Amino acid sequence: MFGFFRTRRRRALLDDPLPELWERAIRDQFAAFERFPRPVAERVRAGVRILLAEKNWEGCNGLDLTDEMRAVIAAQAALLLAGDPAPPEKADWFGPLTSVLVYPTAYRVTASRLLGDASFGGGPTISGAEGRLGEAHMGGAVVLSWPDVLAGAENPDDGRNLVFHEFAHVLDLADRFADGVPGLTGAARHRWEAVAEAAFQKHADEVDRGLPGLLDAYGATDPAEFFAVATECFFEKPRTLRMKLPDLFGILRDFYNLDPGEWSLA
Repeated sequence: MFGFFRTRRRRALLDDPLPELWERAIRDQFAAFERFPRPVAERVRAGVRILLAEKNWEGCNGLDLTDEMRAVIAAQAALLLAGDPAPPEKADWFGPLTSVLVYPTAYRVTASRLLGDASFGGGPTISGAEGRLGEAHMGGAVVLSWPDVLAGAENPDDGRNLVFHEFAHVLDLADRFADGVPGLTGAARHRWEAVAEAAFQKHADEVDRGLPGLLDAYGATDPAEFFAVATECFFEKPRTLRMKLPDLFGILRDFYNLDPGEWSLA
């Protein structure tokens, strides 16, 4: 019954085009949007409508979060689901996500870090303030720094996009495990694990040796960060990724059901 009413509500939302100010903000600030094939652009517009209506959006530390700002964030997030074969009114638009919190700058949090080897029962921890640009929480919130959202949106070819990164974490957390395996099962999961593990180990080794690589060094942190960093590269440097890491490109293409190489220049 809930699904019936949600579908009907979404269809009503999608009957109207995006407000002109939202459309203009997306076109002006999300540079890749102008390159999208029409079906991808239409799917992104549908995602903007649904995400703005169904998620809780908050400006933090005094930020006046406008609908246009929300639309720019939602358009980037919606691209990750533009290949979903389900009709937009029935699709799972980041189901675990409840809230998007946006800060006017990078922000600081208190975090703890374990000292020593956790496999031997742990050890002492240290706590301190850490600067962050964004994060995704198991409880259903994504936190973003607005200037860094814009920086990622305005340069579509540098391999860095904060919204892609954090919303990739939301997809990874859909099964409640931050393990870099985004809710796959069966043969698809086995293939993903084999390819992603090999690519992660190769990347981590290159980072340890100080070698330059296509993926951001932060992807060597753990498999969850590797998936998020690889997602950024997949959508912003797909042609280069396909050339240099074809197996990794292949599993990302199959998972997202998209080939950004059709519109990307990098």
